[in-house]
Amino acid sequence: MVSSGWKKAIGAGLGYYVAGPVGALLGFIISKQMKPSEKGEGDALLMQCCRTLEVEPTSSPEEVKKSYRRLVKQYHPDLHGQMDEIEAEAMKGKVSSLNQAYSTIKRIRQFK
Repeated sequence: MVSSGWKKAIGAGLGYYVAGPVGALLGFIISKQMKPSEKGEGDALLMQCCRTLEVEPTSSPEEVKKSYRRLVKQYHPDLHGQMDEIEAEAMKGKVSSLNQAYSTIKRIRQFK
């Protein structure tokens, strides 16, 4: 299984080999637009993001959005008043992972 970063590098390298710098740029762009080649790669990412947002992979867009908003309210450091720096950083990290999981689910399942 090849990660998407390697796919981009391979695409750029092959493009450069075939057509020089312009080919490298085209190879990079084309490989960036490719969907995961193996179904398991996309499924594993989707499952991980669904676990982060505490939803099922078959949940509706409304359910995903509702869970995302609930969890952001639960973990957002600005909504918890005074806390020490370590707790605030931990909550910022959790909110960041929630944001990333939500955007990934939206991208994979193609909803707004």
